[in-house]
Amino acid sequence: MKQLLILDQKDYEKSMPVKEVTAVRGVVVHYDRIAFQKSRSGVYKLLGGGVEGEESVLDALKRELKEEAGFLLRPETVAPLGEIVEIHRDLKDPGQIYQRRSFYFLCRIQSHRVSPTLTESEKLAGFLPVFERPDKVIEENLRLLSKAWELRDTFFLQMLLQGEITANGRPVFPVKSNVKLG
Repeated sequence: MKQLLILDQKDYEKSMPVKEVTAVRGVVVHYDRIAFQKSRSGVYKLLGGGVEGEESVLDALKRELKEEAGFLLRPETVAPLGEIVEIHRDLKDPGQIYQRRSFYFLCRIQSHRVSPTLTESEKLAGFLPVFERPDKVIEENLRLLSKAWELRDTFFLQMLLQGEITANGRPVFPVKSNVKLG
């Protein structure tokens, strides 16, 4: 998969052990909007999360869309968009490096939904599934977030709106945007 961006905080020693995590992110488009989880504080994140155990990337994508929004993935519609790598000192164990590879996929969902099954931390943060315009999400996340790794999805959206990310050689959003980060 095409590497879109590396977000390296360079806040660690290179000799530290590395904790590697793989994640998936689903880009579900409905007209000029994309599906997100929105927190009570107003932060948006794309639907997705970590690959668990021996789970395949596709199985993780199906599970995450169902858990976070009650969406049922149509697997035959999945198209790879790219990968973003985050590297920074592990927040839970400052003696190691945290490296997450997030794989982004354009996907379609079935017309019916099931009840989401949010994690306790998602419930505490008040996350709810919403469809929103990407330019609004960029604006809100830039206002509320500060660290590069927190802005991972925001950087992705900027690249998507600029036409830098395509699915099967075609733009995901046909009209380019002038929204600028930073």
